[in-house]
Amino acid sequence: LDYMLNNTDMEESLLAMLEEYNVHASSIKAGVRFSTSDIGNSCVTAAPFYDIDGVRIRLGSPIALSHDHGHKCEHFIKLLDGLAMVFKESEDCIEKLGNMEIKHPHGCFMHILDKNKTLKAGSENIADELDAAFPSGCTAIDIYLAMNRIIEERNKRKPLSPTQLINLSEAIAKLLLIDYKEYDHIWTED
Repeated sequence: LDYMLNNTDMEESLLAMLEEYNVHASSIKAGVRFSTSDIGNSCVTAAPFYDIDGVRIRLGSPIALSHDHGHKCEHFIKLLDGLAMVFKESEDCIEKLGNMEIKHPHGCFMHILDKNKTLKAGSENIADELDAAFPSGCTAIDIYLAMNRIIEERNKRKPLSPTQLINLSEAIAKLLLIDYKEYDHIWTED
């Protein structure tokens, strides 16, 4: 279940932040994806996200509660108070990435993919588009936003199952925390 928060203050705040880093978006919506063990995770989760111009950007680690004996709905509801902190911490990460200059967009993107091989499928054209869009470099937030487009590309080719969608979203959400400077090198094919 995807639940849109309809929180214009949060959305306008992120839009203003992205504008500072020359990321221009016409539409930003905040939401939370709820999932349960029906998709094989043996827990209930709440994963925060932003939709930026139709591309879903997963944020941070989801709020999760296992289906162990003794856990009740009330426990999960209490954990949901932590969602605001996940959004805040993610915005801090976005700010950090927005301030990180990347000289080789294509190379940075490809080196990250090389380290995270499960993300390669669906990324073929995205790296080239980065070089075309940012011939003199970009910021790490541009690379992170491009990584999130992999989900959209894969889903166009063949619809992802709920489990595939959640696993891929989780893998990309972890990239919010990496040091993109470590990957900022020219890419050469082996």
